[in-house]
Amino acid sequence: MSARVRGRRKTAGSANEPLTPLLTADFRVSMATGILALVCMAGSGAFGDVHGPTLSRRLIALAGAGVFLILAIVAVRHAGAEMHRVLAPRVGASHAGVVRLLINLFGLTVAMLATLGLLAVPVKHLLLGGALTGIIVGIAAQQALGNVFAGLVLLLARPFNVADRIRMRHSTLGGELQGRVIAMGLTYVTLETADGPLSVPNSLMLGAGIGPDRSGEPDRTAQQGSVPAHDRARHLPGSRLFHHDRPADLRSDWPSGTANPDRAGPGT
Repeated sequence: MSARVRGRRKTAGSANEPLTPLLTADFRVSMATGILALVCMAGSGAFGDVHGPTLSRRLIALAGAGVFLILAIVAVRHAGAEMHRVLAPRVGASHAGVVRLLINLFGLTVAMLATLGLLAVPVKHLLLGGALTGIIVGIAAQQALGNVFAGLVLLLARPFNVADRIRMRHSTLGGELQGRVIAMGLTYVTLETADGPLSVPNSLMLGAGIGPDRSGEPDRTAQQGSVPAHDRARHLPGSRLFHHDRPADLRSDWPSGTANPDRAGPGT
């Protein structure tokens, strides 16, 4: 065995960190229950009939719809948990929680509509009633829904992350607000300011001008003020140091018999 292979094994063993499995428990449960839910839906539609003439066909339809709904709920919840596990290290726990909530809402809606279809419930009337109810609720909760959609936009755009120091300007704030982001939720962003924690609505964060806060960093201009002028000019990129600005020690150290570029003609 070569020394390179022994070194690699020694490095891998010194980490003492278990490898994350590619197929986690949530992923396996989600796939298994999803496949079983599809099988139940197909069997209930083929062998069951809620309005059938025999009791067996009605029982098959009812049992198939119930089992399908249970399996679909389990599959959706585990799929959301798996997506949260995958996205949390990359986009943060708060953003991953929003994605999990959206997956749960969409999956449960589809599962309920499919169950109603298996039970031969007229979905058209339900959709019409749901549309009217949605319009009323949307008008009543316009501000809350605006914060939710603004949170989704912030999730996709990601102008800042948790633990970032930011400064924001908005007409309603009456000036500039500075702080560190400590939490990002579905409706609010929590900032740690000089006066304490402050919850800012997502719609306000989306409409404000946001940038990094560098007020805590050392002032580079103040640091350069203590440096002599000729030293600052020497370190500036692209700057030219003229003869009258060059220190005497540099002029005295110039090699004898060599043309001094400061005394050369304009063509040099």
